[in-house]
Amino acid sequence: ETSLPGMKFTADVPLSQASVAQVWRCDFNGVPGCVKALNPGIRDVYAADLDTMVEVARMVDTFDQARGAAVTLGAIGGKLQATVHAEVDLSKEAAQQQRMRAAFVGEPQTAGLNVTVPAVVAATADALVSEYLDGFETLASRQRCGHVVTEDIARRLYAAFGYMIFGLRFMQIDAHTGNVMIDPVTQRIALIDFGQCVEISDAVMAGVAALVGECPLTVPNDAEAARLLRKRRVCLVLLACPAV
Repeated sequence: ETSLPGMKFTADVPLSQASVAQVWRCDFNGVPGCVKALNPGIRDVYAADLDTMVEVARMVDTFDQARGAAVTLGAIGGKLQATVHAEVDLSKEAAQQQRMRAAFVGEPQTAGLNVTVPAVVAATADALVSEYLDGFETLASRQRCGHVVTEDIARRLYAAFGYMIFGLRFMQIDAHTGNVMIDPVTQRIALIDFGQCVEISDAVMAGVAALVGECPLTVPNDAEAARLLRKRRVCLVLLACPAV
């Protein structure tokens, strides 16, 4: 059930189902759409998981060889809370989806990428109705059917996420083949699921710039290659951190 008047489900089974929510075909005041509805009790599950992380860290911290674990895991738990709270409040996800749509739909800078984001039709904390993208298929489902991601699609996807990072300084951090859709006729890309997004700070951008400027096409030795790889991993972790 959802708290959205005017919405009714139009299928007996969900289009997709995950730990946080389910996605169903629906009709909203006569308009075909998709509704993302939170699974019952998921907020309590997330809160309990974060509390468990902190408690386990406190217990581990009593052993000399693990001293400091409480500080480390406590900090991680604190950073995760911002993302977790946004992910289980679909009105916040709706705002992030609208922001991303504005960056890709009708925007001259990204017009050549042929990328879209579904329009938000209605939203509450528990349910998010988006426009139904007729004919689009997820990359995951296409790959299961033997379709190959073309060089053109890969190039446009990389460019879209590059624009998020370096242009918007705001990015989706849950990129996988289930959250990318393709129109097999027009090859248009659709990005979906904006429950996990982050702002990118000046400090992280400075680190990325330093990394890019320091990465030559070849490196003098294995030790230098390993050092650059460690630095690259640090930058990627920072980009995915909700508190940057």
